[in-house]
Amino acid sequence: MADFDLPPQALKLIGRAFTREMIVGELEQAGLEVPADDKEVIIAWVQHLAHEFDPTDNPFSRDSLLMGLTSGGIGFLQDNNLLSDALKRSLLLNVLNVDADPLMQALLSRVLRETQMVANVIERRELDDVEEVINKEHIKIVFVDAFRYGIDQTSQLVQRLTATRDYLQFVLFTDVRRLLETCPTLPRELANCVALDKNIAIKDFRAAVNGAIEAVRARFPGLLREARADSKDLVGRIVGNRLRIIEVVGRGGQATIYRADHLLMNRQCAVKVPSDEVMSDPDQSARFLREAKLASAVQHPNIVSVFDFGTDDKGTTFMAMELVDGKPLDELLEDSGGTLPVSEVMGYARGIAAGLAAIHAMGLVHRDLKPGNVLLHKTGDGRVIPKLSDFGFAIGPESIGGARLTMEGIVVGTIKYLSPEQGQAKPVDHRADIFSFAMMLYRLITGKVPFDDDNVAQALLKRIREPAPPIRKLKPDLEINDEFEKILLKMLEKNPEDRPDSAMAVVASMDKALGFERKY
Repeated sequence: MADFDLPPQALKLIGRAFTREMIVGELEQAGLEVPADDKEVIIAWVQHLAHEFDPTDNPFSRDSLLMGLTSGGIGFLQDNNLLSDALKRSLLLNVLNVDADPLMQALLSRVLRETQMVANVIERRELDDVEEVINKEHIKIVFVDAFRYGIDQTSQLVQRLTATRDYLQFVLFTDVRRLLETCPTLPRELANCVALDKNIAIKDFRAAVNGAIEAVRARFPGLLREARADSKDLVGRIVGNRLRIIEVVGRGGQATIYRADHLLMNRQCAVKVPSDEVMSDPDQSARFLREAKLASAVQHPNIVSVFDFGTDDKGTTFMAMELVDGKPLDELLEDSGGTLPVSEVMGYARGIAAGLAAIHAMGLVHRDLKPGNVLLHKTGDGRVIPKLSDFGFAIGPESIGGARLTMEGIVVGTIKYLSPEQGQAKPVDHRADIFSFAMMLYRLITGKVPFDDDNVAQALLKRIREPAPPIRKLKPDLEINDEFEKILLKMLEKNPEDRPDSAMAVVASMDKALGFERKY
């Protein structure tokens, strides 16, 4: 089925059910060239779908696909597991709430987030970056107060943004009486919008919002649906009766991370869902829930906050945590060519040390400290806050769920960063984290970890038997002094008894050695 044409009627029906934007997004996600001609765009997409539908390229399967697309549209794709993540996101009812009145905005957002059909609610006070938000968040509905922002400005905004977006509708959430008194004859762009009166009685408000959503939904050219309840893909579903899944933000062998709306807490969060393989293994599934218990027990600005976890009535196990706006430290390191300036490293070190101090104070040991488990959160005022994450290998008091699951004699942690006692599968305390912390700092400054070897056994033997090489032996031009290097090498002592006892005290000593004035 290398080349084929589509009947004119099929082209027409597919064009009605799917927008060009949706189809182009599908081709781009599949890494396929996007033709300039609309007809060729549809044909290229159907060819791609046909191969996904039946890799043998059976002509009869192609006929079935065409029948399904022209009669069932999006529903057919969903029933046959042909909906991509990009298309699912384009189908979610993501809403933008633009209002300078904080009380009315909060009221509307709360009701919208409790509405089954709405996937995500974004708030803005001004119109300046509305188009950017619409593009980034796949917004389908914009609630805006035309009276407050001005009839002319709002009308121009609606006209400009809807001209090239089939799946964008505006709702005028405004004082309708004052709006009509000001302008008895509304511009055509606003007259065609659904209106929601701000003066409606509170007892009728929820029903009015739902009615507005239904009215807008009826105007879309295609069918907007949530994911099937029995689908393993969670995008569009509500997990645990409180977490509406918006999109996938990360995927690994052990778990998938989603962005979600926590309907009860009225906030966005990250949701970690373990893979079927993890949940089918009793030890791994127990470790996942144990990780959630341990992480939720510690609340600190330098630790990724976990505030909800459990298993819902559909058997989906989940962990809801703070949504971090930023990348892991290892990605920053790679983007920066493998090393970071000493002053920047010390900035991260202070936050990491504070996080370690918090978990050590509760009797926890992380046991897997590495750059990939430090997330760099960007705040609204431009600051970057390092946050410790992933407590999958952590141990701690049984009173907070930290009973040991690892069998004696089993090495846990990441080889490049683990301590000598971990490498020998010996009991560990918080000073194992001090060693791993030093390994991280060494790597951030020099681009290498000491005791490294392609052979895992040799790497473990080196850290057990050999002293760590001085930093300036690897990078003589580093802006550090003898005292700083002495402190770092002390953290890498073989015997835990010979290492510093406190991460915060260590970093304070390093700052003093380098002449950095910081309050602790």
